[in-house]
Amino acid sequence: MKLKTTLNCLLILIITSSCESDAQEFFEDSSKVEVRDSNSFGIISGTPTSFELEKYTILRQTDKYSGGSSFASVCKKDENDYLVVATGYGKYDDFAFSELVNLDLNITTKKFTAMSLFQENVAKIQTGGNSLLKISDKVILSFFFGKESTKDINIYMKSSADNGVTWSSPRMINTIKDVYQHSANNRAVLLSSGRILLPMAIGGTDSSNYIFCYYSDDNGDTWQSSKMYYTKNNLLYEPCIQELGNGKLLMTIRNSSGKIIFATSNDKGLNWGDFEKSTINSPDAPSTIAKIPGKNELVLIWNNNERIFDYQNRSPLSLAISKDEGKTWKYLFDVENRVNVGAYYPTINFTNNKMLITYTKRDAGDSKTVVVYSEILLNSLDDLIKKAN
Repeated sequence: MKLKTTLNCLLILIITSSCESDAQEFFEDSSKVEVRDSNSFGIISGTPTSFELEKYTILRQTDKYSGGSSFASVCKKDENDYLVVATGYGKYDDFAFSELVNLDLNITTKKFTAMSLFQENVAKIQTGGNSLLKISDKVILSFFFGKESTKDINIYMKSSADNGVTWSSPRMINTIKDVYQHSANNRAVLLSSGRILLPMAIGGTDSSNYIFCYYSDDNGDTWQSSKMYYTKNNLLYEPCIQELGNGKLLMTIRNSSGKIIFATSNDKGLNWGDFEKSTINSPDAPSTIAKIPGKNELVLIWNNNERIFDYQNRSPLSLAISKDEGKTWKYLFDVENRVNVGAYYPTINFTNNKMLITYTKRDAGDSKTVVVYSEILLNSLDDLIKKAN
């Protein structure tokens, strides 16, 4: 009996090792990366002020979406009117029914129109993870996922040629099939070259874990995938990308190390290198990075705590500024810092004189989520930076 048990254990070990090996070799054009600990990159300094943002709950629970609304994406339509699209849940769960809902936001009057359906569920389980991207004066693209199973997600795109008044039917754009792939909300970016990047991750139940980008050089007509990256012991997913002033790209990566990981690209997102684990505390939750238009300043919004993994209390949600392309950051204030409140998946958008912020909020023990909107004048942000110096 002991010999049989030993042989069975050895067989399981061999099979497990073989599966792990095969999993990492599933994609031929993938690369294992070594994440370097960095004491000279991503340094946070400064004492946050008690600055308080005015907050508005703009998407909440309804009868149909009893699980609430989450994971917003925001896009400018004209000078004062913005389109907000989020995921409405029948039940707040990764494997429950959801579809995309929208409203119009007027940033002058703070008027929010009634919630309406933006995209019905196109998959067996749920539709969500929307990114809005304006690529010309009138053209807006929408990217979202359709979850078929625990091992199969497809990525869709639809477009509007009249600033969001009417939309095309969705079409599938993913070149990689039969994997659990996903992108966080508000992630699509338009580079100065005209390339569109959609930062992606592959992972989830019984899946290997990779990060990569889908990209298009013809305004979304055709799509290709970049090189893929993985690590052996640290799950990388939900990347966010910002183009710097010199054309270099900076990526922040959600991971399981307890710190934000940064990476860079010098070829418009086809290849990534210099994976560095920063000194910035972060749980297993995504961060968002954006560049203030017309300035050499980056904004980072992230969950600023040392808990490695905590779905229930992702707080505080903090904001920092960098003037040296992400090497050092000034911690300015907390967007949300109430105890026992989760505030996560933030978005950053800019007007001529304001920074617009949304995030998902969930009280501890609550089964529902809401989308919160806030804003800050860029002049006020400048004043806070000066005080932090």
